[in-house]
Amino acid sequence: MSIVEIIILSLSLIDAICCLVCRIPQIVRLIRLKESRAISIPFWACNIFSCICCIIAYALKIIVLNEMTTIVFLFSASCNFILNSLTLFLVLKYRQKAKVTV
Repeated sequence: MSIVEIIILSLSLIDAICCLVCRIPQIVRLIRLKESRAISIPFWACNIFSCICCIIAYALKIIVLNEMTTIVFLFSASCNFILNSLTLFLVLKYRQKAKVTV
């Protein structure tokens, strides 16, 4: 493995960790406050769509081009998809509860 590949993999891993960590405070806040009026549903829907596109692109790179270094990107996109989906689910859940209680 070349130094460039090691740098790319390292930066990809750092990106994956940062993307995962940055979503956790929002999820914790949603669960703690059980309120989501100020959170944009289109923003999270676009994030989920973006993750799906990345997952497909990275999977194709692995399958078609046999680029195994792309696995880190695929893992990152998959984790982001899961956390973005969880955030959107919580936003919708607590938005529905707010409508019912009002």
